[in-house]
Amino acid sequence: MDAAEYRAVLRALGLTQVEAARLLEVSERMSRYYAHGDYPIPPSTAALLRLMVKTTTTAAELEAL
Repeated sequence: MDAAEYRAVLRALGLTQVEAARLLEVSERMSRYYAHGDYPIPPSTAALLRLMVKTTTTAAELEAL
């Protein structure tokens, strides 16, 4: 997953970078780094976000697990 896909996935999920940081349990700064392409997005993070989009799982549903 590159920065453009990360931003697109967040849009599709209706998440801000701050909300994504909370969901992914990373700092807000790291979420910004991902969005700007400054750091690679871990494969597990990319897989989770893609799965959320594919299954239309919301952040609230995921947090309730």
